[in-house]
Amino acid sequence: MKTILALLVFVVFSCFVSDIAAQQSNAIEPYTAPSQWIETFTHDDSSRSQVLVFKSVAGVSYTIQSSHDLNTWTEVSKYYGLGQNIAVPMIQIAAPPSQPGSPSPDPVPAVKPKFVSMMIRVASTGGIVVSWQSLDQTRPMEYHLSGFTLSSSWEQSFFYMRCFDGFYFCIAHPGTVAVPKPNGPLGVLDSAMITSLSSRFAEINQEVDDAVQRDRLNPPEPAPFDPNSRKFFRIVADWTLDSDSDLTPDWLEFMAMYGQNGMQPVTTALDENGNSVLITANPFGDALLPNGLPTGKIADTDQDGEPDATDVDPAEPLLNWKRSSFRYAMFPVAIPDEEQDHDRRALQTNARGQVLFRHSVWRNAVHTPLNQEELFWGHSLAMNDYGHILGNASFPYEALTSGNTATNSIMALCWWPEAAALHRKIKMTLPQEGDVFASMTEDHYRAGIKGQDIYGESGRFCAPTLRPLTILQPNPPPNAPATALWNRDNQMAYSYQEIEAGHHFVKDPIAPWKLPDDTGTVVDGHPIKYLISKFVSMPGGTRIACTHDQPFTRSHFRKGQDGRKELLGLKSITDFSPTGIGITAENLAWTNRALLPLRSIAPPASESGDLWSDYKLMDLSPLGHLLVAKEEPSSSSSIARAHSAASEGYPFSLEDNQPNTGVDNISQTTMPSDDPKNGFQEKLWVMAPQGSWLDSNGQSQNNSNEFTILAPLGDLTAEFTLDNATSNVTVLTGSSTAVAFSGTGTTTTEGNMTIRMNGNTSQSFPIGIKSMKRRTVHVHIYQCQHAATVTPGQDDSYNLDIADTTEFLNRVYGSQINAYFTVTKSTLIAGQNGVPSPLYPLWNVDSKNYITLASAQQMLTEHAFPENVDIRVFAIGHDIDDNGVSAYGAAPIRSNTVFFGPMRTFENLPRIRQSLAMRTLAHEIGHIMVGAGHPDELGGPAVLRGTDHTKRLMCSGNLSTHTSSCLLVKREWDMAEEWLKINIDNIDE
Repeated sequence: MKTILALLVFVVFSCFVSDIAAQQSNAIEPYTAPSQWIETFTHDDSSRSQVLVFKSVAGVSYTIQSSHDLNTWTEVSKYYGLGQNIAVPMIQIAAPPSQPGSPSPDPVPAVKPKFVSMMIRVASTGGIVVSWQSLDQTRPMEYHLSGFTLSSSWEQSFFYMRCFDGFYFCIAHPGTVAVPKPNGPLGVLDSAMITSLSSRFAEINQEVDDAVQRDRLNPPEPAPFDPNSRKFFRIVADWTLDSDSDLTPDWLEFMAMYGQNGMQPVTTALDENGNSVLITANPFGDALLPNGLPTGKIADTDQDGEPDATDVDPAEPLLNWKRSSFRYAMFPVAIPDEEQDHDRRALQTNARGQVLFRHSVWRNAVHTPLNQEELFWGHSLAMNDYGHILGNASFPYEALTSGNTATNSIMALCWWPEAAALHRKIKMTLPQEGDVFASMTEDHYRAGIKGQDIYGESGRFCAPTLRPLTILQPNPPPNAPATALWNRDNQMAYSYQEIEAGHHFVKDPIAPWKLPDDTGTVVDGHPIKYLISKFVSMPGGTRIACTHDQPFTRSHFRKGQDGRKELLGLKSITDFSPTGIGITAENLAWTNRALLPLRSIAPPASESGDLWSDYKLMDLSPLGHLLVAKEEPSSSSSIARAHSAASEGYPFSLEDNQPNTGVDNISQTTMPSDDPKNGFQEKLWVMAPQGSWLDSNGQSQNNSNEFTILAPLGDLTAEFTLDNATSNVTVLTGSSTAVAFSGTGTTTTEGNMTIRMNGNTSQSFPIGIKSMKRRTVHVHIYQCQHAATVTPGQDDSYNLDIADTTEFLNRVYGSQINAYFTVTKSTLIAGQNGVPSPLYPLWNVDSKNYITLASAQQMLTEHAFPENVDIRVFAIGHDIDDNGVSAYGAAPIRSNTVFFGPMRTFENLPRIRQSLAMRTLAHEIGHIMVGAGHPDELGGPAVLRGTDHTKRLMCSGNLSTHTSSCLLVKREWDMAEEWLKINIDNIDE
């Protein structure tokens, strides 16, 4: 095998890794039960209680739960650990002695205090800086109190706890200096907390001066004494907290802050451009890099808790939706055979996947005619998300005229519970006027108000053209309301009330959109109120005002706490769904901060031509159903043009049942690009592994990938077939269906999932299937000893266990690319069996030895590649250095070789060390299979800008110990397939 050393790929140390050897003291082993004991405590009133006391770890959240039966658990309290002893009252074992005298008054109900875990540091410009998690918004907060000075006693007392003014303060003082930032606005609770702290600070300083003997507060009073009570308690610890979203858990940052385990509070790291920057360990907020991003490369401009990379609009805190990973299965909708143009027009869709026409409703490949019984004629106007239909109708009406009974007809609004049901008249009977009906014109055909906003789910409706109409008063008096709001009660009876003329939309029953102050506001020469066609209610109370699709309108507004304004990047939106997709007047879909043509979200089944070139994006439901149609030239002067074709789209998405088992639901959420390295995929991709395995009974079982398909089918079912795979089920139901795909054949192929609903075949392929053949990859580990005898903790290499290594590599690669591993191991000792001595030259920096890139290159040439081995691993006893950058591992390009460091930093944390070692080895093997580069550094075969790179196996510098950060995406599957063909199948095309 030819070896070329063109480039080394690194997993870079965390920004808090020290350059000195790890210390043996103050180490923490995560995920173990905290040290705990029981104490008997005597309270001020001489009552006694049993108290559970445990030692917390700084940066870990603890939830105390209690139970009477060990089945149902109730939260008792929650604490943010700062290294203090935490006391939890369990049960009162002796009530306070009774006191003679008058009866005591009724007790005042206790108010549960707000728990505040706070860090106080001396400010570099004077005063103090306090850091905590916001009580209002649960995000990191910092505040500079310039007129306060810490007592010198804080140098001997690192923790303080006490309850003041409804706040339970737990204060830590790490002894570091903070650079204050400008104080931002505070919420109600945060402001009250700072006020309490400020007013009590002198008292707090005095108590620290008095050298409080205990590092915990007297526990609160437990429940009253009950000799028959029985309770069980447990402590649930959350080690995953990352308050400042910098990719490093709080507890690791506290460890660095306190200088534990060889870490340093302040260290040097490299930004994205390779520049050296100083970084201070701070779990509640890190320093910024020169480009303005936090050290974790996660910016949150609007501070809504959603990173800019996945925020719908980074400048708008009220618009907070994550990226949506879905693709559409489009089903053809039959156009009714009617004479009038507007009768052949698809009007809208809804959350049941129905499509409304004037005289029928389409669903699941079936048209249901609108029931005309007892009517002269009737037609629909709008449909809500329950399938109720609002429409105009002409029906017989008997009225008393001059004492004679006569039969007349009246045209007014009716509603149908469903298309096939009998109509119900909308009217209100008044003592003086008699029956009052509602009337509405068809202005929505002029690209005005959309159907769901004409007719709400509760049966409410109103419109600019609505007017009350009475037979007894055919000419309404001048003060008759020009606009009315009709409501339906539980008995399905209607009544109306007068409303202001500006109240035209009813999606929000509490606050209809009202624009009395906007009469003079003009956009593109038109008043705002005449541009709005639909309101969409979003999570969190935000409402989006969509514009209609006439050419002159290009604006998009929202109503929120700050009034109305244009949304950045969302111009020309005509409809929006809370799922995170919008449609524009230019017939583009807005999703994941990008404007895409229909074919990019509904990949057509036919590759010949553009199936959707003449289609118009018409309407969206709250669940994301998409109605598209193709208009034909009008045969008359009618404003509404007929549709020659229409399609209804169902959004499909995927969920992994287990992390990283062969589902790529990330590659669709990046912005499209002509650069193949971007990694954008039009389809959702799943892996269908080929081959079989023997179960414990010796029976052959097919390899399979288990995952879940999500689609809002409601009470419908969808059948599917697979081009290159089989499935344990072939019918999708409800909103989610668990499936298991197994590949067919003996060669790797790509195919599609074809979906049918009631015999109606999808015109698009939302889900693609890659069926990969099963391979075995042979890995040999050289356990390297730099000398015949090595100094533990200095020269010894990390001991890669064969069983653990095999299991982990199979878990990462077997489920994702159907590649399984055999692992062997031997020892290389310098100066023995023809091995050079020294095994590799060392480079000493700051009293620490490293292996350099040149040394690694020398080892590649000195050691012949073993036979029957596909990948070799040199487990060496020294970190790898590239111009001052330290790395856990390296993979020379096209060498099929991994250099694996000793993972010295976490030597006192064996569980973390093992997890990080396994992930590092899998990461370096990933470089061998898929190539150089890291997505978080805008390198590698699938950059996928704007997505969460921390879930990816090929992300660099990720210290997460959770194995879910091992995802391979579709583009990486393809690259791995090429490597496997050449190196395992010996096919060099």
